Amino acid sequence: MYDDAGVATVFFRHYLATCYGWPNDEALMGHALYPKGLVRADGVGEVHNSEWLKTLRIRNRLSFPRLEPAREYASIRHFVFEFKEHLFECLAPSIEVALRAEPFEDAVARVRTELD
Repeated sequence: MYDDAGVATVFFRHYLATCYGWPNDEALMGHALYPKGLVRADGVGEVHNSEWLKTLRIRNRLSFPRLEPAREYASIRHFVFEFKEHLFECLAPSIEVALRAEPFEDAVARVRTELD
C-alpha cells in the first residue's frame, strides 16, 4: 500500500522459483546479495547475472543432461522485494505491476477474482 497512490498488485506469471523469509532489515548484511547493493529495507530491485539462477540451471542439468532448455533460462529474471521483516525473491520471465487507488480490501477481493 502507498499512502497517497493506492495499492500496488504484483503478478509473476510462469515463475520458475520463489523464496520468502529472512533476512529481515537488520540482518540484510548476512544475505549473499548484500555486497552487491542489497542494503536497505523497503526496496525493489532486479539482480543481473543471478547466482541463484545459475545454481538452479546446474542442478537441473545434473538430473537432465540432455534436456536443459537453455533458451528458456535466457528469459528468466531475478527480482528482489525487500520488506521490513522479510525478503521476497522470484525467478520469472516478467513482472506485472498495477497501481490502483482503491481500498486494500477491494484490492484483495479483485486479485482473488482474477486468480480464479
